[in-house]
Amino acid sequence: MKNMDATRPRGRRARAPFLSWLLLWVGGLAALVVVSAFLWTRQYDRRVFPGVSVGIVSLGGHTWEGAHTRLTKAYPHEPLPPVQVQWGEHRWWVPATRAFLVYPVEDSVEQAYEIGRVGSPQRQWQERIHALMHGHRIPISGRVDARGVRAWLYTLATRIYRPLREPEVIVEEGRVRYIPGAPSQELDVDQTWQRLYHALQARAQGRLNIPPVELVIRGVAPSPMDTRALENVIQRLLEPLRLKARDRYLALDPVAVRQVLTITPKRTSTHSVDAQLSVDRERLHTILTSLADRYARQPVDARLDYDPQRDAFTVISPSLDGWAMEVDKATDQVAQGLLQGQQEVSIPAGPVAPRVPDTATPAQLGIREIVGEGQTSFRGSSPARVHNIVRAAEAVRGVVVPPGEIFSFNDAVGAITAANGYEDSLIIWGDQTAVGIGGGVCQVSTTLFRAVFFAGLPIIERWNHGYIVSWYGEPGLDATVFSPYVDFKFKNTTPAYLLIQPIIDLDRGVLTFRLWGTSPGWTVEVIGPTQEDVVQPPPPLYKEDPALPPGTIRQVEWAKPGMTVRVRRIVRRGDEVIEDEEFVSRYQPWRAVFLYGPGTEVPKK
Repeated sequence: MKNMDATRPRGRRARAPFLSWLLLWVGGLAALVVVSAFLWTRQYDRRVFPGVSVGIVSLGGHTWEGAHTRLTKAYPHEPLPPVQVQWGEHRWWVPATRAFLVYPVEDSVEQAYEIGRVGSPQRQWQERIHALMHGHRIPISGRVDARGVRAWLYTLATRIYRPLREPEVIVEEGRVRYIPGAPSQELDVDQTWQRLYHALQARAQGRLNIPPVELVIRGVAPSPMDTRALENVIQRLLEPLRLKARDRYLALDPVAVRQVLTITPKRTSTHSVDAQLSVDRERLHTILTSLADRYARQPVDARLDYDPQRDAFTVISPSLDGWAMEVDKATDQVAQGLLQGQQEVSIPAGPVAPRVPDTATPAQLGIREIVGEGQTSFRGSSPARVHNIVRAAEAVRGVVVPPGEIFSFNDAVGAITAANGYEDSLIIWGDQTAVGIGGGVCQVSTTLFRAVFFAGLPIIERWNHGYIVSWYGEPGLDATVFSPYVDFKFKNTTPAYLLIQPIIDLDRGVLTFRLWGTSPGWTVEVIGPTQEDVVQPPPPLYKEDPALPPGTIRQVEWAKPGMTVRVRRIVRRGDEVIEDEEFVSRYQPWRAVFLYGPGTEVPKK
């Protein structure tokens, strides 16, 4: 018993160091685990824990921003096969890209970052260890971007769209051509969107075997046309339309008719299409406007002779009302006639009053004083030349020019022909003086030009003669005419009418023109004429004329020097200069020409 008691303390003493070392080892290991866990946690502070992935993309060790960048680049996976859409033989492909698929990257990164950080510490460590040992995969799938896909469908719809085209009948060069209609085609975006959405959603979830998506196309078929209704329409297009305006007729030819008439389809209650005529009123209005002058009758102004003693007019020729087509009303009536198949249409024509009625009084026209006067001498002229001077002067007698209007000498006198009473006399023809109809008419235009010139009225057109004409006195103030190419024109810029009155003194051989009206209150200053660049005429020219008796010499051209003549006219109203114009006349030198009979001795040069 003593021995047993003696050995017990020795056993206890043997176990005590072992327990101490065991406790020390366990404590150290625990401390190591805690420190390691602390350091490991510090290492992944603000980072995704190892083993965490989204889909097939590992995000362990990445910050939130780094994980977001990595995942954004990775989805959608490339290359994902596009989704095919089709319609008949047409094919299109919708790419499975970010333009049409949206992946929830931010939500997935947030889920990955929360692994091992949410819940109790025990749960957090369980998630961390499980992710480290076995991995933690978060699934991801895209969703369809409805806005992007619809925008693509609307673009496709514009390429597919075709409007409904009803059948037509047109007339070309007198021939009728039938154009069949064509159905409309339009993409049903809503229905197609439903189909395409499911296909793209399946692609976003990883499905590869997706059948093509059939587009939903809507359309309306054209209505059939009753060709029997075309017979009357075609007949109208191939016939002219007669137009009557008072006592004048004109035809709207088939070409013009076809320009303004069109055949358009009209849907009927029986779901067919009849041919219906319609009128292009704008084009018809343009055509009638171009024809208006041919229909119109221009009014004729009265020609009046003024007697200052009585302050009264004597009517030389009465005025005459004119008329003109009323184009707007005519367009309506012609359009109606075309649609009704009429062969003749009466079109309205309204009256046009003359500018100078024969009932006017001097007070009404402002004729009360002389505002301009010009004079030339025709003494020594041949009887034929005098006759032509009188004839042309009487042709402009009593012409009244309204304010703002332009007077044309050629229009007032008319054609210079034998039929109008003119005789043969000497005229300037090219580079020589020759016998022709109307010699002496230029004396009338020259005299009237001088009256207008000294009245201070604007000269619109004026030409000098080719060489100096002795009948007109000092050169520089002449005006030649040659209808219809060379004219003399001026403008009435006074506030009243102008009456042209010639005075023919056959005894003295003097022609005077007076312009009656109302003084405009301006003054006229004339500087010149001045002569420069004077060129002496060439030596005389002798030409044999078999018609002359032997020993006879006859002069037919007289020598005239060539020169440039300048005349300056200044028109003032008070201190205001209204016009300051220089009139330049250039005359070529003119040689003397003699005709002699056969055998005549010609003077030596």
